[in-house]
Amino acid sequence: MFSILGLTLLAAIWEVSDPAPEDNPQVKLFPSTWAELYPESADTYYAIARNYAQKGDLANARLNFERALAKGDKAKEDLYFDYAVLLVRMEAGPQSIDRAIDTWKRYFPLSTRPDPSTARRAPVFEMER
Repeated sequence: MFSILGLTLLAAIWEVSDPAPEDNPQVKLFPSTWAELYPESADTYYAIARNYAQKGDLANARLNFERALAKGDKAKEDLYFDYAVLLVRMEAGPQSIDRAIDTWKRYFPLSTRPDPSTARRAPVFEMER
């Protein structure tokens, strides 16, 4: 019993002392490192798009989201959801927004995420994922 308690305490100390991802310098280098290794991948464009969005450069974020989407990877819900949210935040035309939301709903019909059209009230691209 004491060994289990000791291991639990050790795990708790490790978890508390482990820095938050945003404080880790390696995490900050991820988009540029990924871009060097896989310059034309959807993941690279997606990471760059999120980086631009977090900095408030929504035009460049949109450009890179669209580059990522053009790669045709239909398995990345984050990409489709975040693109729809971006268009809502940019107040892009209703046709663009509706098309992005419809595409996200078509590829991920069982998603538990909120409708991207409510994104105006939410924080901008927090690193929660």
